[in-house]
Amino acid sequence: MLLVAPVLALFGAIALSPKGHLLMRGESFWAAFAAQAQVSTPGEQALKHVTLIPGAEYPQLQKQMRNDGYIEVPNLDIDAAALRGCKDHIANLAHAGLPAQCVFLYGAPWVVCGHASDALGQLFGLQSVQDFFVFNVGPGQYGWGAHRDRGGGESRTAFGADGLPHGVTVWIALSEASRRTSCMHVLPSFVDPHYSDVEAEEEPDPSVTLSLHHQHIRALPAEAGTVLAWSHRLLHWGSASPIDAPEARMVIPPHSTCLSRT
Repeated sequence: MLLVAPVLALFGAIALSPKGHLLMRGESFWAAFAAQAQVSTPGEQALKHVTLIPGAEYPQLQKQMRNDGYIEVPNLDIDAAALRGCKDHIANLAHAGLPAQCVFLYGAPWVVCGHASDALGQLFGLQSVQDFFVFNVGPGQYGWGAHRDRGGGESRTAFGADGLPHGVTVWIALSEASRRTSCMHVLPSFVDPHYSDVEAEEEPDPSVTLSLHHQHIRALPAEAGTVLAWSHRLLHWGSASPIDAPEARMVIPPHSTCLSRT
């Protein structure tokens, strides 16, 4: 399942990279590129295999989102072939010197992100806005430092009257994310004095906030297939990967499936 024509428009900036011209190749090139690496494509059945969160769990998960600013989504059972396909495609692209975002030329990440979006859309009353990013953090590397996904003037529309966020980032682990490979860390919202400060035009330095509340920092290790979700106002970051990490930490997103209320 290839999505070359509608997706190439997403990669204009990538075309500036040394191998960016390859992005202008047609569907036959990208199909051969995947076949050479023996990467499988999830079948049509994977599109129909969607596990939703039981309604009885909604109140507790919504309460945790209000209190902590994040949740771990339970037991979504995302299609294993799709997860494996994402991971294999990203590794193949890295080997060829191509950006990890090119994985969205293939069907597997759309299956994975679609599954998570469907489940969380019902939980929070949100819709996907197709805002994607991909991380491939190898041994000795690191991703972004502490930040919020929505800040400054954007914060004024961050929450609804029910206290739930208008914007949620969905984080899908394609590989192990642990102390062995690096994982996400967060400062829970209940201890963050700037989490609900929706009038600030500029964000305070995150390092100052973290230094004052460092004992509340939480690590969020995750197995492959785990889905986390957090408010766009949550202060979060990924730790550096150990130089001897057994594999890269592959993630869609943090900014993979950003959601906003209709």
